[in-house]
Amino acid sequence: AVKLQYDQAYHCVEQALRKAPNHAGSFKAVCHRLLVVVRLLLGDVPELSLLRDQTKSGAIPTCYYQLCKAVRNGDLAGFQHLLIPESQPLLVFQRDNLEGLILRLHQNVVKAGLKRIATAYSAISVTDIQSKLCLDTTQDATMMVMKAVCDGVIQGRLEPQPNHQPATFTVTPESRTDAEKAAHLHARILHCQSLIQEAARSM
Repeated sequence: AVKLQYDQAYHCVEQALRKAPNHAGSFKAVCHRLLVVVRLLLGDVPELSLLRDQTKSGAIPTCYYQLCKAVRNGDLAGFQHLLIPESQPLLVFQRDNLEGLILRLHQNVVKAGLKRIATAYSAISVTDIQSKLCLDTTQDATMMVMKAVCDGVIQGRLEPQPNHQPATFTVTPESRTDAEKAAHLHARILHCQSLIQEAARSM
């Protein structure tokens, strides 16, 4: 995971969980926490209801549930709150040696926030985007929007405004072709099938 090989890391951690003996509770807890973070880095938010149950059982600390919730909702303020120096969540992340990986989730949180904004608005000023995402400057917001558009996270364009006013982001309909959507769905199906086969072999 540290080397950005998240797919391979996810596969290895899942295998470790399946092969771990029943009495290895502490080891399984560490694997569950790492699995949560790796899934988030892959852009796949774990089911919050399942994560809530694991939190109640003590398998996963509450801060991991809060982390998933912040990433899913694009809540940058909530994400940054978890990383306040000397705060309890940050101390937990540091104890689990996952602080470095969790810091990489900043872009994921911003992307999720931009997706929610693009769904809710047909046009919105960069200043409002800055405010909603709790970014430091309008320049930061502009760069984030431009990167998200280039990466295909959102569809739209930045339109300059007169009198040096901040630009407005105008949302355009999704432009992915049916073939691209089908290819993406096929890749997800193959991934699910490989997981099923791995589970069957380990039984």
